[in-house]
Amino acid sequence: MVTTLPIGEGSDGVFYDENRKLIFSSNGSGTLTVITQKNKDSYAVLETISTAKGARTLTMSKATGALYLPTANFGDTPAATSDNPNPRASIVPDSFKILVIK
Repeated sequence: MVTTLPIGEGSDGVFYDENRKLIFSSNGSGTLTVITQKNKDSYAVLETISTAKGARTLTMSKATGALYLPTANFGDTPAATSDNPNPRASIVPDSFKILVIK
């Protein structure tokens, strides 16, 4: 392990852009953490960008550098029960979208 850096909650995707020496962490909490690689053993958080709740998966176009994060709008989270102690919020029908960050 080289270092540990703070990122948002619920990260599901990480992408490394070798041309720009940037690491992107998409976080379900509604943020995108951008980390810069200073050298092979040094990294730092460059910025945190607001995205949308649930936008925790990503991919990048190597040709353009654009990032794509799918998400949707979410309804209420049901109360926890013994059968489902960690319920997830429902997805609002027809609300799927892809965020594009350039």
